[in-house]
Amino acid sequence: MRALRCAACLLAAGALASAAAADLTVSGSVVTGPDRTPVAGVQVDLEVRGRLAPGAARTDAAGRFEARVPLPAGSIPPSMAVTARYVKDGFDPLQAVEPCASGPGPGARCTLRPAELVATAGLAALTEEELRILAPLRSAEGSTLYLLEYQVLPPGPSAPRIDPHSFAVSLRMAIATAMDDLYSDPALADYDPLDAAGLVAVPSPVTAASPEKAKAVGERLNALGVVSGTGLLRAGDGEPASVTMTSNLVLMPTGEERSRSLLVRDPELPATLLSSGELSLRLSPVWNQSAFLAVCRREFARARAQGDRGGLERLRAYLIAERSRAGPGQGMQRADLDRLLRRVEQELGP
Repeated sequence: MRALRCAACLLAAGALASAAAADLTVSGSVVTGPDRTPVAGVQVDLEVRGRLAPGAARTDAAGRFEARVPLPAGSIPPSMAVTARYVKDGFDPLQAVEPCASGPGPGARCTLRPAELVATAGLAALTEEELRILAPLRSAEGSTLYLLEYQVLPPGPSAPRIDPHSFAVSLRMAIATAMDDLYSDPALADYDPLDAAGLVAVPSPVTAASPEKAKAVGERLNALGVVSGTGLLRAGDGEPASVTMTSNLVLMPTGEERSRSLLVRDPELPATLLSSGELSLRLSPVWNQSAFLAVCRREFARARAQGDRGGLERLRAYLIAERSRAGPGQGMQRADLDRLLRRVEQELGP
């Protein structure tokens, strides 16, 4: 009788455990180049609603991967943000943040759009006209983010347009506001502010048809990073037009750090926001976090090259302060901050 009761206890415990957790299966693929060649052996780390997949997945010979992310039961909504990081030698690391629809309940699945990796040495050719436009914009200090004109698709005379100059001003203000908020941290009272990143709009017809093109523009401009993107227009019968924004930030190499890309797909926005100063406020806060990391990468390279111990100590204080502000759903952001913080502490020594 006691054995039967114990067996019943085990069954009940198992039922409770299964009710306390649910798995979301995330799948996708990785390609490269204009021919979209599959890339095998890519390490894929996943984060959903603050939960990391227990281990990295790897793409197979066809460039496909699949992994399960454990989530609390009842916490899988019909749509959610999925963060995926793709890493493989010979390619720039890519982090993609995108909304993904899934079926509710057990057995929920989510398929990501194909990720496009850029070869580390890959650069697109620039035309003579583009080189002429870029020449006077080159940054002497390497501390400027450049904004390329967003393309609204499908193109046409009636398609809404994102004004690059007003958008640049709006993005600059959003980044500055986030940095000012950080400066109010009492732990930073004894340190000077980090040098702010400038943000300049690049005139058309310079656009980024591919990450390789954005990277080529960034190298030519000695940029801190290059922002580009597209808006996919959807106009239904009798319904207000909406746009799905896809933005890409290419962070250029600094010191020993190679270039890396951040791709963010935001949920649908009303098309009327494209001409509004509120546009940047409706985009993912990942932008502000990435701008901060770009500034820190540049500051680390400068301080290390100059043997500036005071600069390294200041940078350490800022990284610790920003890490303390990272929320529970920002595991990959904290990992980035921790990685750079370890390098700073190695340079400072015991």
